[in-house]
Amino acid sequence: MKNNKYSDLFPVLKQTVNGKPLTLLGSLIYTPIPALTQQRLNQVIEATANGELTRASQINWMNPSIWDQVRRTVGDLIKAKNPHEIIFTKNATEAAHFLAADISKTMVDQGDQIIISPHSCFSTVNAWERVAKVKNATVKRLSLQKNQMLDLNEYKSLLANGRVKVVSLKPISSITGATCDIKALTKMAHDYGAIMIVDGGFSTAHAPVDVQDIDCDYYYFSSYRLYAPPGIAPVYRKQRAWAPLEAHAGGTQPLFGAVGLSASIEFIQSQGGVGQILSQERRNMQYAIDRLQAIPGLKILDWSDSHIAQIPFVIEGISPEQLNYRLDRQGILTCWDDDETAAPELLNFYGIESYSSISLGMHNTPEDIDRLIEGITEVRR
Repeated sequence: MKNNKYSDLFPVLKQTVNGKPLTLLGSLIYTPIPALTQQRLNQVIEATANGELTRASQINWMNPSIWDQVRRTVGDLIKAKNPHEIIFTKNATEAAHFLAADISKTMVDQGDQIIISPHSCFSTVNAWERVAKVKNATVKRLSLQKNQMLDLNEYKSLLANGRVKVVSLKPISSITGATCDIKALTKMAHDYGAIMIVDGGFSTAHAPVDVQDIDCDYYYFSSYRLYAPPGIAPVYRKQRAWAPLEAHAGGTQPLFGAVGLSASIEFIQSQGGVGQILSQERRNMQYAIDRLQAIPGLKILDWSDSHIAQIPFVIEGISPEQLNYRLDRQGILTCWDDDETAAPELLNFYGIESYSSISLGMHNTPEDIDRLIEGITEVRR
């Protein structure tokens, strides 16, 4: 079997597992690092390890020009007005807790409410529940309608009570791939005096972002879901944001994460940008849906033409954990979640304890889907 046609761009795709090509269908948990990014990181390592002082000083973590360049690159990606609206944290969990702790100092008081998405991951839930406990406030998790869309009537009703001060939502669910009109939801929040925090951890790599058009107050995402090494998570805060953030700096900064993220964004732009990725993913999504639906006993939990990148499913008679393990032995990386990692409300919604999923990315091809189908067929024998 041939390697993925993108293997020259993503060296990891040249690897094999038990004689079969590595097939990555889990961009939710891992995205391959481009060759360009690896080259940039190697340059940093060589310069510092070999004591090349001139080059090392140019890429030193203390060099302001490095961080200014990274801020510009990130700012251009998400259409920030000013690169200095970008600060950096280590990961999305730290970003969520940092924003919750800092914003709540001036924005949340006793009796106030915080709205979060039903798709919110544990880090977001935990961050705001801690705030609610300290401030004697309440966290309200939005409900889902039967079509998996947010209940807008409930959202408007909560905002209208006048007690909601903070809203934290995802443009794309990292569980189902369902989308929402984040711009309209932001306007509604602002109309009722609340601020909007957008968790772009999953969506940034799958759909173009324009924070000025959205008009959100804060936006954050993780490097490892954007074809970059882990260890850095940019946070955008609008210059007019209602709660000024305290300085978040000090100590040794994540140079390798910054250089890697900047290089990966540059690579994405060289390949046509996130808009091109979205078009490619939509084609592969439809192909995957068609092939998966033909498998007896396989049920896709949620799907519509507006869904992006993520396909959750269950197979009768095979646990998601077992399927994941046996596909992994064939070199096929997929995802599975249970009540310890997924949003419990969604598991309750479907009446299941766990599920499997695939997450597509710019490195995927129809042949990857074919390998998945062959792999599932092998598991079912």
